[in-house]
Amino acid sequence: MLDMGFIHDVKKIIAKLPPKRQSLFFSATMPQDIVELSKSMLGDFHRVTIRPRQTHCRKSATRSLFREQTK
Repeated sequence: MLDMGFIHDVKKIIAKLPPKRQSLFFSATMPQDIVELSKSMLGDFHRVTIRPRQTHCRKSATRSLFREQTK
């Protein structure tokens, strides 16, 4: 939402929240400019990144089996 033009709305909402709160951001991608923007909103924060152990299959085989149809 931050990079889609909703930043002004998000800032209005944050201004009405108490200073001591828990905020969670979830994103599949996090461009650097959004990281910097979120840092300014969160204060003292922790970032958790989850990456797959292996991004591709090293060896893969494909085969097709055809079966005759009987009546």
